[in-house]
Amino acid sequence: MKFPKFKSTITFKVLATIVLSGVISVFFSAATVAQEKATEITTGIWLTGNDGSKIETYQKDGLWFGKLVASDNENAPLGTEVLRNFSLKDGVWQGEVYSIKRDQLANATIAPSDGALTIEISIAFFSKTLTWKKEEVSS
Repeated sequence: MKFPKFKSTITFKVLATIVLSGVISVFFSAATVAQEKATEITTGIWLTGNDGSKIETYQKDGLWFGKLVASDNENAPLGTEVLRNFSLKDGVWQGEVYSIKRDQLANATIAPSDGALTIEISIAFFSKTLTWKKEEVSS
């Protein structure tokens, strides 16, 4: 491939700068769109992978919650809110997770993606990451 000869290096530098600026703009625009899509929590039923537990997410007073709607554990108290008061702060979903087994609230963040919620729970110096999959709705 032959490159055009420029009469001056300034013209080449200007052209290179314009092309590079365009590439960078496209990259950051695509990243922003992907981030906006990824920040949406949706209503639905989520499979936790524990004891056949299912959590239903919903909005109430502008905040996101999730309650236990099914479990293979017969002692699990259905209807218990396990996700509480999640709101978007500085681009991160923040709220609390209630552990039924430990009877304890913990700070948490949620990173939604296509068909999954990645939940990072923090207690003191310890953290745990869970991934819940969205239940497929059959038509």
